[in-house]
Order: sequence, then C-alpha cells, then structure tokens
Amino acid sequence: MRRKVSLFINIFIFSAVPVSWYYMFLHHGGLLGALGFGSLRYFTVLSNILMGAASLIWVLAALFADSVPRWASRLKLVATASVALTFLTVMGFLGPIFGFPGMFRGANLFFHLIVPVLALVDFALFGDFVPTLGETALCVIPMLLYGTVYTVNILLNGIEGNDLYGFLNWGWAVGAAIFAVLTLVTWLSGMVLRLCARGMNRG
Repeated sequence: MRRKVSLFINIFIFSAVPVSWYYMFLHHGGLLGALGFGSLRYFTVLSNILMGAASLIWVLAALFADSVPRWASRLKLVATASVALTFLTVMGFLGPIFGFPGMFRGANLFFHLIVPVLALVDFALFGDFVPTLGETALCVIPMLLYGTVYTVNILLNGIEGNDLYGFLNWGWAVGAAIFAVLTLVTWLSGMVLRLCARGMNRG
C-alpha cells in the first residue's frame, strides 16, 4: 500500500513540475518568477525540476526494474532536501518579506508549496529508502553549486538585477551568513528525512 501511494505521489510530481514550469515560462508566475528561460535563474525552479526528474526516474525504476538502484534513491533524497529548502525559505524568510499570497500565486503555488510538501510526505512516510548518515551530506550539493554560481554572477555583473532573493540587502557578511544557514538547513533537512525514513522502515 505504501509503495502504491508513493507511486501516485511521484507520478503527480513529475507531471506537475513541467506543466508548472511551462506556465511560468509563458506567464511569468508571480513574485520571484520570470518569463522564458530567465526562470531558470531561481533555485526554486531548479530544485523543482530536479525533483520532477528524480520522481520520474524513481517511478520508471519502481515499475520496470527489479529494484530501485541506490543512486536513484540518493537523487530523490537530494531533490527532496532541495525542495524542502525552497519550502522552508518561503515560509520563514521570503513569505514574511514579500507576502504569502504572492509566494503562492500561479506556478509558485506548486513550486513553493504543493510539490515540496508532497515530496516531503512521500519520502518521510511512504518511501522505503533509508539513507546513511554520509548520504545525507549529498543534500548540500545543489545549494553549494547554486550559491557558487549566484555569487560569481554578482561579482562579475553587479548586485543590481542579480541578487534575485535580496540576500545582500544587508551587506556581504549577512549574505554569506544566509548562504551558510541555507546550506546547513539543507543538510538538516536530509537528516530529518533520514530519521523519518528510519522510523517508518524500522523492522
């Protein structure tokens, strides 16, 4: 029964993500969105696309392979932790600043809320993969890559128009601290997912 629920959730996720991105591609998608390929500058969009890809790979493996390869389950862990970061950032930082109605408008209703919540529920309650402590460290890779590109782009092209999330509004020191906190939160999300998976799959 748990596997069937997980399959349903992941089929919904990999179906909803491209539709939502296509909507944003054509219609901007509200606050922290952009038309066309400019939307790919946002970690929100990239993390959801990663989640959609991970869900698709997991579903194909679950349906047609003898067993889901561990690398596919690791990818799903990393993607889930990434959209968890998106969700937590919106709820704890961006929502209070920009307003929650704007955060949940258009495509961002799926990117900021529906897909992250479903991914978290699926991994924590219905998944059968229990990551090791070392595997949770993989969760920080997307954030580190994005943060590096984000910073280099600002250094090369300036803050104006490139500090998409306003992390440097209070200066570089605060921006660096925010980046460190986001990386830590991503890893802690992976740790929490591991604990939930251990609890659900014990015995």
